[in-house]
Amino acid sequence: MVDFEHIDRAIKLVWKEDILKDYNNDFIFKEDSLKNTIYYHLRIRLGDGFMIRNRVRIYTEYYLKKNQRADIAIVQLKAKNQMEPKDYYLKDRVEQVIAVIELKHKNGSCGIDSFLEDIEKVKYYIGLRSYNKCQFYLGFIHETEYSIEEASWLNGRQQGSWANGRLTELSAFIEEESESGKMDMKIISYNKMNPDLNLKV
Repeated sequence: MVDFEHIDRAIKLVWKEDILKDYNNDFIFKEDSLKNTIYYHLRIRLGDGFMIRNRVRIYTEYYLKKNQRADIAIVQLKAKNQMEPKDYYLKDRVEQVIAVIELKHKNGSCGIDSFLEDIEKVKYYIGLRSYNKCQFYLGFIHETEYSIEEASWLNGRQQGSWANGRLTELSAFIEEESESGKMDMKIISYNKMNPDLNLKV
């Protein structure tokens, strides 16, 4: 049995600590470098020992359905001895998808439509029976000002229905009240795991 809470904590710490540090040091330019940076830090935080023992792997651009790719998927593989040699294509070894991370990185001049599209995409995935044990994460960097009350991309109805128990918002924006004008990372989690890392509004 994979330790979901351990993986969840690693994802949240990567966002709150590692991505913030890399963003402030100019390592993250647009969505592709954000994706690569998250992959890199997740590998470090989870550690190869944990990943190999639990057959956990991290894949970018992972197809969940035809023409629908997750930016990052964390999966558990079947043991090699469970597979016939003829079936030894890596995609066929995926036993379950543990977590999906959808990412957006936009500057302040961009609208919010692309963010809303990702929310709808994740809502659709959550409704699929084949991913009923999967946790989902929305990692959104929007380089503009929001008030702390606007930290969530979801309305109250969404938070209490399909997002409940399944979704975490990883948000980054500039707080209107902040004197520094620097980007800050927020975690709003509906999955009830690692509540000590959640934003207190």
